[in-house]
Amino acid sequence: MIEDNTKFYSKVFALAVALVIGLSWTNALDYLAISYVDDALVDAGVAFAIGRGINAAGSVLESLSFSFSFGVGGELSPGEAISPLLDMVEDFSTVMKFAIGSLVLQKLLVEIVGTTLFNILLTISGGVAVASFLLNAAKYQLIAMKTFVTLVVIRFLVVLMAVLSGIASQLFLDERLEQDLNALRQAEASVESISSEPVISDGVRQKLEAEVSVIQSEKDSLASNSNDLKQQLASKKDEIVLLEQEMEQYSVTDTYNPFTSNEDAKETKSELTEAESELSRMEDKLEIVEDNIEEANEQLDILNKRLRGESTGFMGGVSDSISNIGGKISGMADKMSYENLKNSMSDAIDSMLRAMVAFILRSILLPLAFLYLVSKFFKVVWGIDFSEKLKETRGKSNNNLKAQESEL
Repeated sequence: MIEDNTKFYSKVFALAVALVIGLSWTNALDYLAISYVDDALVDAGVAFAIGRGINAAGSVLESLSFSFSFGVGGELSPGEAISPLLDMVEDFSTVMKFAIGSLVLQKLLVEIVGTTLFNILLTISGGVAVASFLLNAAKYQLIAMKTFVTLVVIRFLVVLMAVLSGIASQLFLDERLEQDLNALRQAEASVESISSEPVISDGVRQKLEAEVSVIQSEKDSLASNSNDLKQQLASKKDEIVLLEQEMEQYSVTDTYNPFTSNEDAKETKSELTEAESELSRMEDKLEIVEDNIEEANEQLDILNKRLRGESTGFMGGVSDSISNIGGKISGMADKMSYENLKNSMSDAIDSMLRAMVAFILRSILLPLAFLYLVSKFFKVVWGIDFSEKLKETRGKSNNNLKAQESEL
C-alpha cells in the first residue's frame, strides 16, 4: 500500500513538473508581464516628461521675478506661486528616475528568465528531480528537488510580481493616475502659456513697430543705393580697362615727356587718373553704405527680439523693463488671476504627490517585496541568510580599512 502511494505521488509530481515546464516554454505569462511593464514605462515616461516640462517653463516664469499689487497694501509675485511646484518637481523627477529604472530592470529580468537557455536548465532540473523520485534515488532527491524549486521560483516569481502589480494597478491605480497626469498636463500648459508668450504693453509695441518701419525704410533706401553704386562701379571698371588699353598705344615718352607734342596721350592719361580716383571714391562710398546696411540689420534684429519678448542683453532689458512691467501685469490678469494661478499650482502639487505614491507602490515597493521573498526563500531552502552575509562582508571591509589606516 505504501509502495502504491509512493508511485502515485511520484506520478503526480511528474505531472506537476511537466505542467510547470510546459508553462515555462509557452512564455504566456512573460508576454502578459512585459505588456504590463511596458504600459507602466509609458506612464512613467510621460510623467517624467511632464515634470521636466513644468520645470523648464516654471524656471522661465520664476526668473521674471517682478511684483505687482491689487488694491491697497497687497504685493504679489508669480515666482511665489510657482516656486513650491518647482521644488516638488525636483523630488518628482527623482522618484520617476527610480521608477523608470526599476521598471526597466523588471522587464530585463522577465526577458532573461524567459530565454531558451533558462527554460532548458529548468527542464533538465525537472527531469532530474522526476527521475530521482521514480528511481527512488533518495540520496539525490533532496538536492534535485531544491534545485528545481529554486529555478521555478526564479522563473516565475519575478513574472508573477510584474503581472500582479499590473493587475493591481489596473484595478486600483490606473484611473486615478490618468486623472493626475491630465492635471499635470494642464498645469504644464498653464505655466508654458504664461512664460512663453511675450507680454509687451501697447505703447511699447507701437513704438517698437514704428522704429522697425523707419529702419526698414532706411535699409531699403541703402540697399537701392548699394545696387546703383555696384552698377556704377562695374561701368567705371570697364571704362578704366578701355583707357588702359588706349594707353598701351602710346610710348612712355609720349605720356610723360613734357616736351612732347602728343596731346592725345596726355589727355588719355589724365582721363585714366581721374577715372581711377573716381573708382576709389565709389568703393569707399559703397563700403560705407554696406556698413550702414549691416548696422540696420542688427537694429532690426534687436527690435524684432524685443517685439517677441526675447532677451536682447542687459542694457536692452533695462531700457524697456519699466515700460513693460505694466504689460506683464495686464497679461497676467488676462491669462489668470494670481489666486487662480496659485490654486492651479496647488492642485498640480497634489496630483504630483498622488502620482509619486502610485509609482512608488507599482515599481518600487513591489520589487522590494520580491527581493524580501527571494531572500526568505534562500534562507529556508538553502540556509543562506543574505542579511548575515551582507553584515559579514561589511564587517570585513571595515576591518580591512582599519588595518590599512593603522599601517599608514
